[in-house]
Amino acid sequence: MDYHFVSVEELSQGKTYSGAATLISAHKLELNWKQFSTAQVWIENGPENEKNNIQFGCLAYPAIFEDNYSPLFGYWTVFLGSVLGQTSTYGKSTYELPARVYRDSETGNWWLMFNVIIGYWPGELFTHLGNDASVV
Repeated sequence: MDYHFVSVEELSQGKTYSGAATLISAHKLELNWKQFSTAQVWIENGPENEKNNIQFGCLAYPAIFEDNYSPLFGYWTVFLGSVLGQTSTYGKSTYELPARVYRDSETGNWWLMFNVIIGYWPGELFTHLGNDASVV
């Protein structure tokens, strides 16, 4: 199977992050059963063999969802499953969804928002995201 991907990663030594935000434009792509497409953000910290991460975004995967829509997801223990009502069309209209994750400095919890607060990952889940993230 061929894989094609694009990734942007901030690799500043000593820099830490307490969240990330993006605008996600989901498209109703024509994918076959062997293909998937995702627009997502990863936040991570820790040594390679103990890495903690939080992921969120949209995922189109016909083999799992049996269609080409892009449901919202948050990864650790949460699958949101909501499908965006409007999708973007290349060269025409674009619909964007603001997405954000941030760490509450008082509780240590990581909160997920798609226009509204969706939920959070308790800080106790993580051994290396307790204070901050080193990669976004």
